[in-house]
Amino acid sequence: MNAGASLTLNKYIELLAEVASTVYVGAGTPSLERFNPVDLNLGMPVYLRDGSIAFGGGYRYSLNGASRRTLSVLDCVKIVKTHDDKAHHGYGGPPPPPPLPVIECKPKEVEFGEGGRHGFVGFFSIGTRNGCPPPPVRAACLKPHRQ
Repeated sequence: MNAGASLTLNKYIELLAEVASTVYVGAGTPSLERFNPVDLNLGMPVYLRDGSIAFGGGYRYSLNGASRRTLSVLDCVKIVKTHDDKAHHGYGGPPPPPPLPVIECKPKEVEFGEGGRHGFVGFFSIGTRNGCPPPPVRAACLKPHRQ
């Protein structure tokens, strides 16, 4: 569910504002924290050569970021044991292979933070245009009317 507005400054520059949200329905993929994100996007695309070249950027702010979570996780460590080389050289022949490593896991609590609410986005596109699309038409595609 999104709502937005755009203001065309001239043939080349447009200002955009949008509130974008995602609403999850149904079971979907299991998740630790499934919230419906709502973002505020403010941006400015620039159109050149009748819109066949476009680039721009924007600022994104998360209006309802994820909360902090403390989870129980496993902390695993690989333990490599070595054999005593002195004891095996006395018998002659090659020493036996080293013992296999052992992995030991212990539970521990880890806190996951909220993360940042601020972000930036950018884009660049290039292509060809055979003609203007049907309305609503971006200002970059409009030809000035001459009388």
